[in-house]
Amino acid sequence: MYIIKKYINIFLILILLTSCAEDENLEIGRSNYPINIELKREAKDIFGDKLESERSYQSFSSNDVVYKISARNLSMEQFISYKNQILPEKGWFFRSKVNEGYIFCQSSRQLEIIPPQFLVSNNELGQGDIGRQLKKDWNIFLRHTTLGTLNECYMRSKI
Repeated sequence: MYIIKKYINIFLILILLTSCAEDENLEIGRSNYPINIELKREAKDIFGDKLESERSYQSFSSNDVVYKISARNLSMEQFISYKNQILPEKGWFFRSKVNEGYIFCQSSRQLEIIPPQFLVSNNELGQGDIGRQLKKDWNIFLRHTTLGTLNECYMRSKI
């Protein structure tokens, strides 16, 4: 009887370890919800191959897609071109600057671009409306709010 219990315990431990190993292979932060796929296409249309470290989330109140862009791949001068020319051509208008974040709206959708601390030389890491500033990378957020008042663009679209 003792030997059977021992084998059962070993079997259960092996199952548990296998389950944990399989969970590590799951992609974290990869939502394939249709709105997220649309936001990913929009980001790729705007920034092309500059985008790195994609993460996307879907909740009851919003759909979010987040990227980084290395400061090597986007200068402040290039950003000014995006702000003044490329984004308006794609239907995004500049709403405001919240702390370190530049807020662009397309109806209730929000694009927030936060330049790296390295380029703007502020003493402490800042934040924007949705995200936080990174040391050496641009932080790029696209948000589609479905419920609530989670971003500047959504709040403005409901006024």
